[in-house]
Amino acid sequence: MAAHHIEGQLFRPHADLPKAWVYTPIEALSTDDVWFYLLQAPSPWGGDNGNLAALYKRASGGECPLVIDTSTPSCGNSRFGCWVCTVVEKDHAMESLVEDGEERFEPLLALRDYLKQVRENPESRMNVRRNGRPAAADGKGPFTHRARVEILKRLMMAQKHSGEKLIDSDELAAVDQVWTQEGMPRGLVFKLWRHVNEGEPMPDEKNDSMLSQEEKLLEEVCRDADLPIELVRKLRDIEEEFSALKRRHGLPEQMREVVRQFVEPAKT
Repeated sequence: MAAHHIEGQLFRPHADLPKAWVYTPIEALSTDDVWFYLLQAPSPWGGDNGNLAALYKRASGGECPLVIDTSTPSCGNSRFGCWVCTVVEKDHAMESLVEDGEERFEPLLALRDYLKQVRENPESRMNVRRNGRPAAADGKGPFTHRARVEILKRLMMAQKHSGEKLIDSDELAAVDQVWTQEGMPRGLVFKLWRHVNEGEPMPDEKNDSMLSQEEKLLEEVCRDADLPIELVRKLRDIEEEFSALKRRHGLPEQMREVVRQFVEPAKT
């Protein structure tokens, strides 16, 4: 705001829109003034500002004094934004909520920390951009196919264990379309969903006739061969996860581990 301030003017020019002016009515208010108003006035959209204050308090580690005291932190020092933001090193607000008993947010915090890690890992990036040109000097091209599969799988796991809606069926269908256009196996997203959710199909997956026919055929083959369909599904999913890789290191080991999980209980 200071960069656009004009002495003696209530309005200031907009940073991007020409001939547009901005008025900032709460510029002169302190953080305590804002909280005092929020807790006294009803919310125009029917929300509970008391719950909002409690959220900021918990994200601040339990400290939220609504008094003018420079020796203690105010609620306004907590930061809430995009929960997957990797600009900051640590999401202290989310960490405080988890420490305060919101254990259902642990998968979201773990996913955010993983995204921070994987975006800096050169092995997770391609050495060419989408237009075919070499990646920049930092080597950070698009994510590799394997990294994309791992990211989406972790997102699905976080959604499953947290109970929060993180991605819907339309978005997953769009991801599958993009992946298919870039040479990844068609339907991989839907199969990944079944792998994470123990064979449960996506709510709208029944609308994909090709995948439905494939599932019916798979069920028939497994029934005729007297094989557990979940075993075959998991082996197929692993194969398709590795299908876009030039070096499929680790594929036999993962398949043997899946077979072992089904064979050993049968022996006992």
